[in-house]
Amino acid sequence: MNVIFDSNYFGLRALNVAKLASTSKIYLSSEDDKVDFLKKLKMDFLYELNKISDGGGVITNIVMATESYSWRKEIFPEYKANREKKNDVDFNSFYEIMDKFLDYLMINYGVIKSKVEGAEGDDLIFLWSNVFMSKKSNTLILT
Repeated sequence: MNVIFDSNYFGLRALNVAKLASTSKIYLSSEDDKVDFLKKLKMDFLYELNKISDGGGVITNIVMATESYSWRKEIFPEYKANREKKNDVDFNSFYEIMDKFLDYLMINYGVIKSKVEGAEGDDLIFLWSNVFMSKKSNTLILT
């Protein structure tokens, strides 16, 4: 079975839980926050893999579909403009930690870090699912 993660969703889900335990005004502005967030990411990743394995799934490929600046903004500048912007998180640190985490997964778990400039995670999930489907291989998408 192939597993495709939407890494942005995965990271933001962990972020919203981890920041509840922080006393920082701006989450990820302290080293303690950064260490705790990285631990949360690792713990959540292993939890998801264990759930799949406990359900009888044998994982052959793991893909982390990673966002970049969307091509949609070139066509429609107002794309996602109405989304609420959070001021209680240092998002520069968030993306730095996510990059380190994805590199860790590549080295330690053979995870495929999929990132294409101009593509969103959803675009990459679509492409990877088509690749696996063409090989008649089962795929689980976590988003």
